[in-house]
Amino acid sequence: KIRRNIARAAARGETYTPPEPTVKKVTPELTEEDDEQNGESEEIDEAIEAKKSSAAEKLEQTLASLESNPDNLNAKERRSAKRKAEAIATEESGCDDVTVLMEWYKRHKASASSKAGRKKKGKQNQNPAATIEKLSEEDKAKLESAKKLNESIAKLEKNDKLNSE
Repeated sequence: KIRRNIARAAARGETYTPPEPTVKKVTPELTEEDDEQNGESEEIDEAIEAKKSSAAEKLEQTLASLESNPDNLNAKERRSAKRKAEAIATEESGCDDVTVLMEWYKRHKASASSKAGRKKKGKQNQNPAATIEKLSEEDKAKLESAKKLNESIAKLEKNDKLNSE
């Protein structure tokens, strides 16, 4: 593009000077006010993470849909739709690049699933007697019959006479 503009300017008898590239990366410096507003910044961080997460999920779903090609799009239309989805995701998330967004999402998804797993394990290790007491009478009866069924299956599996030789 720059070469083309130089050639056009030369044809007109002028000289073309390309514009200076601008860098928009600004790193915020922490001040004392930022330390005081730390609670607010955590809420903002959570909001940003939610935006990123939803944008990445939408992008992942859209890309999966494009892979399956339900609308019988040709390759050019699929590429165009993919670029459009990526542009929308970067705009919604505020990330500079789709690869950065997807890497963040993979890390965030992995850490979120491990945290959720820890929470579930913690809840599962609670007192089972207290959990059984919370069940309705019908569910308690179902639990008892399931236990009996499980015991009878275990007895059948232990019985070597029933196994085929």
